[in-house]
Amino acid sequence: MRGRIVFLISLFSMLLLIGFGLSDTSVESRRINFQPTKTPLPNNKPVDVVSVTFDKEAAYTFCPFSVNNAESVCIKENSRIKVSTTVRDEENDVVIYDYKVSAGRIVGQGAKVFWDFTGVAPGIYTIEVRADDGCGFCGNSVVKTFEFKECPSCQPAPVQDICPTMSVEASAASVKAGERVTFTAKLEMGTASVPIKYNWTISGGTIVEGQKTSEIKVKTDDAMSGRMLTATVEIDAEGMLVDCARTASKSVRVKK
Repeated sequence: MRGRIVFLISLFSMLLLIGFGLSDTSVESRRINFQPTKTPLPNNKPVDVVSVTFDKEAAYTFCPFSVNNAESVCIKENSRIKVSTTVRDEENDVVIYDYKVSAGRIVGQGAKVFWDFTGVAPGIYTIEVRADDGCGFCGNSVVKTFEFKECPSCQPAPVQDICPTMSVEASAASVKAGERVTFTAKLEMGTASVPIKYNWTISGGTIVEGQKTSEIKVKTDDAMSGRMLTATVEIDAEGMLVDCARTASKSVRVKK
């Protein structure tokens, strides 16, 4: 009996030692798993915007009229400027550029873009340029201003204080029924250059082409045989005097 008790006590002691050993091995295993696997990379250095330049000293609103010096400077291409950005990045990273303008729009991407002022009123506007090489827009940015100017002398030449000379010509003095004839309005407006509105009426047949323009084509029909075909044009132009003649007519004979 006494020998059995001693045996049980020895067995219990051995089990305790084994248990402590397993416990220590498990703890050490967790410590190894939580050790860093590599050294962290150094922080990225920010990229700085050094300068922003424009390819023009001035840009102008578009002028649809070619008068005085407007013809040379007020074309659509001169309503935009090229913007070039220079940055400083010690690590030569890939750089993303960001542009913020107070008016107009940016066309393109990268270090060279266009600042388009189409549809913008004349005034002084700002552009801010930022750059990002991976750390966000954390470097220095540059803000510049640019003056978008009114086109000089952008206005149509005034109509002279005289009435235009008007007439209508026909492509033939007579045509056979079923044939076509062309009527053309002829105007002399002096030195004025303004849009002119045309409206045609005819005494018979059908206008097949050119209504609202200076020339129409009319198709005759059998019902007009032996009659006169008359085409009348009425014009309207900005600046015309109230008492100016605004209509002119021409007639051709329609033969059987």
